[in-house]
Amino acid sequence: MHSSAFDPRLTVDPDWLLNLMPLIPQAESVRLPDEFEGAILNVDAGARMSKLNENIAWSTELDEVKIAHNTNYHVQCDGVWRDDKGAAWHGRQMELQINCPEGILGTLYVHFHDWNSDGRSGILEFEGRKTKLEEHGGDGSWVKLHVMREDSNDGKLVLKTDVSSGSNLMITEVILIKE
Repeated sequence: MHSSAFDPRLTVDPDWLLNLMPLIPQAESVRLPDEFEGAILNVDAGARMSKLNENIAWSTELDEVKIAHNTNYHVQCDGVWRDDKGAAWHGRQMELQINCPEGILGTLYVHFHDWNSDGRSGILEFEGRKTKLEEHGGDGSWVKLHVMREDSNDGKLVLKTDVSSGSNLMITEVILIKE
């Protein structure tokens, strides 16, 4: 402001500002439905892991999985952690890819937990749409992500996470419901 080049009369197009600093909506936090009718994937992250307080590389053998034919998943994360409070995939950045039937409609529920109150928050990107995951201590947060036909036309759904605060993000359970 102490420059001769500063010109407060300059007008800027609002669309240009939105592209420069996009608004990222808050993730939809919900209560989990009582019934999972139509569920084609239900994963309890690290539920089969027997070692406590040790970081282990992710593999499907560590998860408790209920899965439908023509559906599978893969996780890129820093590892799987289990202690006396729970088990989770964890990482500063994670990617969950679900291979599913092409063109399905449905809902992806993802449970994020911060059982040691580390102030975890982050940005979620599901099929190119970004949302903010706020701090979620206590019982954690079930995030609801809508699956549109366009999302699954290629036979896969991709969720990416990126930590904003805290040491990492932790995913404890994933449920994909086909409508």
